[in-house]
Amino acid sequence: MSALLALVPTELLQWFDDAPIRYWSIAWIAGTFLVVTVALKLVEESTATPANSRRWPRWLLHPATFGLVTVAAICAFRWPMVFAGPLLNPDETQHGAAALTYWRDPVPWRSVDLHTSGPLNAYFLWPALLINGRVDYAGLRVAALFTHLVAALATYGVFRRFASDGTARLAALPFIAFVALTANWEFVQYSSEQLSIGLLGVAAWLLAVACTPGNTPEKSRRWRLIAAGACLGCLPFAKMQGILPGVAVGCIGLAGAGWIPAASRRMRAARVLSLMGGAAAPAALMAATLTVYGLWAQFHAAYIESNASYLSGYEAARMALLGNFIESFVTYSDGFAPFFWGMVIVALAAAFSSGIARLQPRALLAAAWVLLAVGVWTVIYPGRPFGHYLHFLFLPLAWLGGFSLIAIFRGNPPAGATPWAGCRQAGVALAFFAVTIVPQIVTRAGEAHPAIGSLVAARRNSLHPVSARLRELARPGDTLMVWGWFPRLHTESGLPQGTRESNNYREIEAIPMRTFFRERTLRDLRKNQPAFLVDAVCEGSFNYTDRRVAGLQVFPELQDYVAAHYRLEEELGGYRIYLRNDRASAAR
Repeated sequence: MSALLALVPTELLQWFDDAPIRYWSIAWIAGTFLVVTVALKLVEESTATPANSRRWPRWLLHPATFGLVTVAAICAFRWPMVFAGPLLNPDETQHGAAALTYWRDPVPWRSVDLHTSGPLNAYFLWPALLINGRVDYAGLRVAALFTHLVAALATYGVFRRFASDGTARLAALPFIAFVALTANWEFVQYSSEQLSIGLLGVAAWLLAVACTPGNTPEKSRRWRLIAAGACLGCLPFAKMQGILPGVAVGCIGLAGAGWIPAASRRMRAARVLSLMGGAAAPAALMAATLTVYGLWAQFHAAYIESNASYLSGYEAARMALLGNFIESFVTYSDGFAPFFWGMVIVALAAAFSSGIARLQPRALLAAAWVLLAVGVWTVIYPGRPFGHYLHFLFLPLAWLGGFSLIAIFRGNPPAGATPWAGCRQAGVALAFFAVTIVPQIVTRAGEAHPAIGSLVAARRNSLHPVSARLRELARPGDTLMVWGWFPRLHTESGLPQGTRESNNYREIEAIPMRTFFRERTLRDLRKNQPAFLVDAVCEGSFNYTDRRVAGLQVFPELQDYVAAHYRLEEELGGYRIYLRNDRASAAR
């Protein structure tokens, strides 16, 4: 059992399993308190006078309190998915396997190849390793949850730069609600997109702080621009798919940095250079690492050329997804659809209620629409209808809906300006809540939670029999190669990868670069000599279940190497565990 799981007694999980209403009661109470903190702040702002300025304690309406309540509410809804055990996307445990392996050899592309994902997604999991040396499901889900929390709080921080605190809270609430209420396995599992949206969210917040008028010292502005640039510069090494959204946010930041009022031409140039310098720093560091370790050829072949190959040949599928975006993606998740439509409806309402020519802030709204278009293209460009790609729409939708609300509020008379102004503002706030929050609540309340009721069973299922056997046989320093597509054996057993691949899609499928990857796998195998090799092509595995079409025999050189250097230790449920000959002899 992991250290994180050990903190939660089985009896407590059983207590929630026995009566799901206990979970729902706590979660809805936390959610209600979050809504109350938004409503109280809006009321305070609309009725602020010297007589009632201290109607409520200051700490209750402080931004830090709202941030803490947001974290508490999201965690109150999301925590069962942390303990839900194995779910459907093997990419999660592939990143866990990479984190284990990078812990022993952190040089990118020397010990690990994460295919379309960059090394930063694995490095991000290292804090979980510090607990007990393994990255288990709970640690992976906490990492996923953390990126969502960061993105939600950063969104609130962005809105605070352009609106009152109460308006900012209300504008951020739909995204906060979506992050809290979602239980879709594509969103709650750790995936290669989640670190990217965390980086994009933080970058946008830093740019908003640095590029808006105020009393911020010039030196602080530049440091924030450098940090924002660094976040954007990290995107190519987290997920290449995030490059286009990163460039779009960066260009908006450049425009903001160059045109802050009262800045001299030299000061503007310094700000632009700060942002660009920060963005270039991660690439420079990666280039130096690749040069020192002589890995440019691996980087180019495994990351650049392989990603280009992954995208080629899907032009027709790409256009089909563009034409059927709603059916392919928006309706993919019941929880995502109300969030998507709520934000779009608010944006359209802003245009029709105030008139596009009078909308303020026009530039930010135009930027939000551009970022939404970029997000849609980013989602469909790979040509695969994978639900986890929708992460690249989370922030653009949140920004579009939030800035549209701010525009509607600015288009209305301030509360107190006329006898009806306060009622009008309250009506707008209630309509916004009804359109963006209520549908999410209704959708979530109408579904049974996928984890509550089976939390104890999930704990039992978090250790595959093969992983349990590998733990029994393993010695310190051992590594493992898994043939097929079953990286959970690495994360559950705690055994790092014996080759750069934790799944063998590129060695099995007839892709253009298959020869390159097969030769590299053999070199890794001869060099590292992993103690264990598991043939995971069997019923119950992921993707590859028929040994006749994907077994070791499809890679004759590998089959010959295994026959010469390994012996079959045992077979469990179709999974064949091989031990290196010297280890097998000692074991027997």
